Amino acid sequence: MKRSQTWWMIVLLAGLVMLVSSCSNPQPLPTAPTPIPTLIPATMPPQAPPTPRAAALGIEFPSRRPEAASAASLYQQNCASCHGVDGKGLAPEARNFSDADYLRGETPARFYQIISDGRGSMPGWSDKLSVDERWDLAFYVWNFSVTPETLDRGKAIFDENCAACHGPDGKGVVPGTPDFSDVQFVATESAASFFQVVTEGRGAMPSWQGRLSADQRWDAIEYIRTFAYAPVTSKTPAAPATPAAAAGDPARGEALINQETIGSDNAPGCSVCHSLQPDVVLIGPSLYGMADDAAMDDPA
Repeated sequence: MKRSQTWWMIVLLAGLVMLVSSCSNPQPLPTAPTPIPTLIPATMPPQAPPTPRAAALGIEFPSRRPEAASAASLYQQNCASCHGVDGKGLAPEARNFSDADYLRGETPARFYQIISDGRGSMPGWSDKLSVDERWDLAFYVWNFSVTPETLDRGKAIFDENCAACHGPDGKGVVPGTPDFSDVQFVATESAASFFQVVTEGRGAMPSWQGRLSADQRWDAIEYIRTFAYAPVTSKTPAAPATPAAAAGDPARGEALINQETIGSDNAPGCSVCHSLQPDVVLIGPSLYGMADDAAMDDPA
């Protein structure tokens, strides 16, 4: 028993010695943390370069509101020989402008660029037609898939559902609405892109998917685009007769081939697509000897 008490006494004394030793020799305080260096002022990330506008891509916009009706005679004179009087295409690879689905995915600005520079076998017309005339043609091709009846229906839908925010002239009433009379804006957007916005809604504009049918939305969009151009309407005068209208007049047909159309500086017409040389084929078959061919005789 005495031996156990002695042992505990020794342990207790050793603890007291260590305690007194630590108090008489205090450990140094920890050093202060390293000062935070001065930070470089935060900056916004660099802005992405804006998407090039059509003007930046070399497209010159018209000096006036394009007039599709004014291009009716230009089309018949310069384009119908390959694209057809009805716009459905005659020459190989000529686009079918009566295909509404195709037109809805295209833009007038792209058509203007193709008319100006040419594409494939199609020559450019920048040296033969003015800027305004090329824009008239670019919008005119919509006439083959967008009828006056379509625009009449679209106007009724727009007046009832859209004019309160977009204005009766399409220039916008509510802040943030686009200006549909802006040719640059309308010419560089496809009808399909407008359809998506109308269907899904954007910003304060609600979705119209459950309020208007798909056909009603397409009609309204085609009408909205006419704030930027003058469309072909039911009151538009008929286009002048084309070379095809002279098929029953041999003298007129021969004059069109040899004098008025082929090789003319103002109206290249047939020679753009048809060669006058034997065994030479351009887009269409050669017209060599056509004026003397029996096919030019009066069938009567």
